[in-house]
Amino acid sequence: MNTIEKIKNNKTLMILLALILCVLLVIIARITYAYFATQIGDPATVQIRSTADTVDEFKFVEGNQLSIQATPATLPENGSNLVSTSNPKVTLLANSTTNSATRNYYVYFNITSNDFQYTNGTNPEILLSITSPNGVITSLNGLTYHTINGVSGFDVTTYQGLITIASGFQITSNSSTTKTTQNWTFTLTYLNRDYDQSANFNHTMNTKTIFSKDDRAYTVTFDANGGVVNLANKSVISGSTYGALPEPTKSGYSFDGWYSNKITDLTMTSGTSQYKYTAIAKVVPGTTYNVNIGSASVTSGSATQFTAYIYDSTGVTGANSKLINFGNNINFNITCPESMDPTHNINILIYSGKSGSTSGINTQYNDIKVSTNDNASNYLGSSLVKMSGNHTLYAHWTN
Repeated sequence: MNTIEKIKNNKTLMILLALILCVLLVIIARITYAYFATQIGDPATVQIRSTADTVDEFKFVEGNQLSIQATPATLPENGSNLVSTSNPKVTLLANSTTNSATRNYYVYFNITSNDFQYTNGTNPEILLSITSPNGVITSLNGLTYHTINGVSGFDVTTYQGLITIASGFQITSNSSTTKTTQNWTFTLTYLNRDYDQSANFNHTMNTKTIFSKDDRAYTVTFDANGGVVNLANKSVISGSTYGALPEPTKSGYSFDGWYSNKITDLTMTSGTSQYKYTAIAKVVPGTTYNVNIGSASVTSGSATQFTAYIYDSTGVTGANSKLINFGNNINFNITCPESMDPTHNINILIYSGKSGSTSGINTQYNDIKVSTNDNASNYLGSSLVKMSGNHTLYAHWTN
């Protein structure tokens, strides 16, 4: 075999080996492709995945919740103070794309239940001390800071409700491999004072420390709806319970609970003319109102019905007139049309009698209640705060 033929044969062999190698590579690639497809799903998704982490790791470790219970055993005479401590922390790890991250967070301390009392004047007996990553906190809205027998903190002896500790507290990380950690310390101390504190035996305080990426604290305002309430508002936190709610008073009425709708509660006497009307509630377009009247009666004259309707005194137009029979426990719904101008003065009106009745009648309406929703929610201290934002609860009354 001459030299030229040997070269040709070698080229043929090399080409054949290359083809075999290509086939093997294709087979291996297909096997690998099939394996990963079964492991992680659509391979098209795999192809567009980024190898760099673009999400910061931001976590709260809230620790144990603090609780204090005073008993003869836990608070013996001349014994030590009763102490409960929690050490929550916040961690932040920057993503590997930027290697830098800054986050803000909110810190709350919620005393969910507390039946302790002062046993000697108003001398503090339970102190709350807080150490933030920046040091000891000595100022909080609405609380007084004390140092007693070497123990410092805010007097929370009789406190119940939400305390905002920090709004927009900042944490920064400059690493995607080492976490930045911020440590907090919360301590409740029941001071074993040198006087009789047995009135607090078997009393308990329960609390909850809350960390949040968003501001979840809202103000709930209490509208006594003609009554008197000793607490105008309080702070609550979304997802937690309302806690203790005030109990208002109103002369001649029994408190029926706190509700999400306001009831206009009126007692009145109408005019003496058939066409003399009385406005019982200001209303807005597109809303249906429930009207409950304890009693409606004719004291003189002749009429079997009275009229209720929506009246726009600015535009001098009326709508949705309806005739109602006189009697007791009258209940009806009436809707203010959407077509009415919301900037006008619009009311639900009632007037004595109806067209064709004797004009010289005298009618009395007692215990008129108007609400926007007859099935409004009744809120208790154990109710969860579900409404977002600041809101108002209204007192309902029974005559």
